[in-house]
Amino acid sequence: MAIIRECINSDLSNEEWCEQNNVSIKSYYYYLAKLRKMAIEQIPYKKRNNV
Repeated sequence: MAIIRECINSDLSNEEWCEQNNVSIKSYYYYLAKLRKMAIEQIPYKKRNNV
């Protein structure tokens, strides 16, 4: 999570930041997807009643 935050807060593109910090761009996007999935799972699910 810290790596994603650092990259987002930098003035660099994702690719530039990863290159400068020796992070694989594939790894970056893999962990970004995992964080997004975790965030979505935190949203309460509300069942709808079919009326």
